[in-house]
Amino acid sequence: MNFGERNKRQLRAVFTPLFAFILVLSTVLPSIAFAEEGDQGGNGNPAGPELTIESDVTEQGVNQGGNLAQKIILTLSGDIKWTDLTGAKKAALIDAFTATSQPEEWEKVKSALKGDLSKVSVSDDDKKLTIEIPKVNKYYLTADQKISLKVPYQLLDDSKNLLEEKTFTIKATPKVLISGTATPNVSQEDIVKGGKTIVLTLVNAEWQDNITTNTINREKLLDSFTWGTEMDSNAIKAKIGAVKTSAKVVTLTLPALPGFKISNNKVVTFTPKAELINSETLNTDSVDAFTVTPVTNSTAAVSGTILSNTNEFDIAKGGKTITITLKNDIWASDIATNEAKRQQLINGFSQIVTGQKFDADVKRTSDTVVTLTLKEWSGFSLDDDKVVDLTISTELLTFSNQSIRVPSAFKISAVKAELSGTATPSLAVVDVQKGGKTIIVTLKNAVFKKNITFDETLIKTLFGGSWGSVAKVAASTPKSIQATGSRMTIKLPAVPDYKSDNGEIIYLNIPSQLIDGAPGAKTINAGNIKVGQAVKATLSRNAFTESDITGGTSFTITLDGAEWDPALPTNKSKVTTLLRGFTPQDQTKEWSMISSAIQSSSTSLTLASTNTLVIKVPAISNYTIVRKQEVNIVIPKTVLKDYKYDILVTGQLTINPNNVTADKKFSEALQEGLDQYIGNTSLENIRVTVPAKKVKTISANTVDIPSANGKSSITTIEVQANEGVNTVRLSVGGQDKAVTKAGAGGGAFTFVYTNLEKNSELAVSVFQDGVSNPLQATIYKKIGSGSKTYNELPKKDLTGSYSLYRLLTDKSLLKEILKYYSADDLTIGKGA
Repeated sequence: MNFGERNKRQLRAVFTPLFAFILVLSTVLPSIAFAEEGDQGGNGNPAGPELTIESDVTEQGVNQGGNLAQKIILTLSGDIKWTDLTGAKKAALIDAFTATSQPEEWEKVKSALKGDLSKVSVSDDDKKLTIEIPKVNKYYLTADQKISLKVPYQLLDDSKNLLEEKTFTIKATPKVLISGTATPNVSQEDIVKGGKTIVLTLVNAEWQDNITTNTINREKLLDSFTWGTEMDSNAIKAKIGAVKTSAKVVTLTLPALPGFKISNNKVVTFTPKAELINSETLNTDSVDAFTVTPVTNSTAAVSGTILSNTNEFDIAKGGKTITITLKNDIWASDIATNEAKRQQLINGFSQIVTGQKFDADVKRTSDTVVTLTLKEWSGFSLDDDKVVDLTISTELLTFSNQSIRVPSAFKISAVKAELSGTATPSLAVVDVQKGGKTIIVTLKNAVFKKNITFDETLIKTLFGGSWGSVAKVAASTPKSIQATGSRMTIKLPAVPDYKSDNGEIIYLNIPSQLIDGAPGAKTINAGNIKVGQAVKATLSRNAFTESDITGGTSFTITLDGAEWDPALPTNKSKVTTLLRGFTPQDQTKEWSMISSAIQSSSTSLTLASTNTLVIKVPAISNYTIVRKQEVNIVIPKTVLKDYKYDILVTGQLTINPNNVTADKKFSEALQEGLDQYIGNTSLENIRVTVPAKKVKTISANTVDIPSANGKSSITTIEVQANEGVNTVRLSVGGQDKAVTKAGAGGGAFTFVYTNLEKNSELAVSVFQDGVSNPLQATIYKKIGSGSKTYNELPKKDLTGSYSLYRLLTDKSLLKEILKYYSADDLTIGKGA
């Protein structure tokens, strides 16, 4: 290291501390001098520029605005001034205000100010800054709010002269604050039990001295709450605990409210009454005091011996127990002692037998448990298993305002018997004669008694009182019938002399004396065996109208002695086969519309039972017929369950056209103007009726006979008429003759004339009673030489009621009708 470098280091070591000392003196000495000049009054605060805050801000003023607009005025003293306040600096000033309590409420004011910085203004001399507080909705204080301000140095023209933090207070509006164990939410269960508290605390006000001891004031206080109809206000007033714990605090303790029920949240509000509080500016706005939440999760569970393989015999004998356990609820205290409630509980079980209920003893073993013990139900019987649902009414519960449902609470099994074996479902007569076929009866949900002795009387009972010859032989044949457990096997003996010309049905009936545990005279039908052909089929309804088909209808076919194939409703092939057995006698096109509609719907066929088929005909809006439609029905054996023969349904299915009110003859409507007659009526609803022909044929036979005076002739005219024609009148060659028949009429009406001129015109009129009202228009024909027969009947039946629309659009049909009928024969009317 050289000499120069060493000198530099030595000088640095001397001058560095010296400069630091001088810097400290330059900072401290002026402060000491300032303190000596400005410290007056002995408070230790330096004299100099100050900030003065003037504020008239109140909670009420902030909320209301308008005439109560509030201001904060910040005034600077000394030589310090507000520097040029830009928008950013104004925002910085607003952010410098801080609240020591409820800062979230003060933030609402700050946010409003930042939204309109024009509310912040400075005087011309830059000494006074005014902040106008805008209206702020829902600014809410629970106590006076202290606001502090430390002005940022950037807002002052002399940053060295920093201002002290200043504070001011915003006075809270006198009001009631609500707290306690009932707020903000309380459960319905808590209200029922009672004990929850509501604490009413005043802000900047005091309660009247006798608020809880003076009956009038106490009730006014309680009436400030909206208890509503659900809560018993009288019970609340009578039992609630009310204590004034200080000048500002009243504590209410809710009483128990048995029977209080709600379905949805209930909000109880409180509206302060000014006369109960020592304050002139009390906020009397309604506030939510507390919300009651309903019990919505009440449930029930069923247990007891009822769940242990209960069959119909158990119900008949009685003694089974049903235990119902509640969760999140409590049974009514008098459910077992109040007869109406006991019966209401029992009625909550769905009907086991239509119109009947079981009876039971009821015991309330705890708040949540009730046990029913079933009483004897003499004669109780089921055809099918029964699933019992339970509905517990709200009147039986403490909390829930809705019934509690327990679907499928328990099941009662029906005791049934099923047939199988080689003798089922049907036998030929020869099968009985030969013997050897077996009938197997299997009990469901029960067993046979042990060591049964089958005598002739008992066997006849098994066979439904018939098949005596078979029963007699079976009784004399050892071990032809054996029963073990739930199964009984009958081996038919040979009965060579057995005969059945028309067939018969053997019903297998199992009497209670054969079944273990069966009460009374219970008899179970196991089914039947058909011997030969002995099955019938009937329609629930034979006659329908056209409107039934257009609107949709249904009917059933019930079998007596056979069952439908269970696959029929869903098997398209079988549905088609069934409908082929429906044979219309007329109007086949119209019937095919019905058949197609049934086949196109997957829900058209349903089984109401094993032997009853429901056929639903969908609505066919364009279906129309002109005359009665008759349909014969034969049920093919392929749609039956284990049956060997087709079945002819008793009676025909008929569909009648809608009634038509005949207004006038068609000819009259034409003369008067058909368009006038139609008016606004739909052409489909105007019907032209074509009557049945009264005259079938008119035959004329002329025979020339030589005579002394030249030729003479004899003409025989025969009119063949339908039933209902009693008189026929002929007019020909100026001669009128009439032939009348008594009774039903109809048949041949014969007339004889002599020497009629060739090509004479023949007029034929037909009547029922007398000769004043012809049954149809007069028929005109020519009498020629020789024989001539006029056929008055159309080639196909034209009778019926046709829509005018069809006649006007089907020219060939109208032409065919007018070929055989005159306009006078036809009538016109409007359909029903």
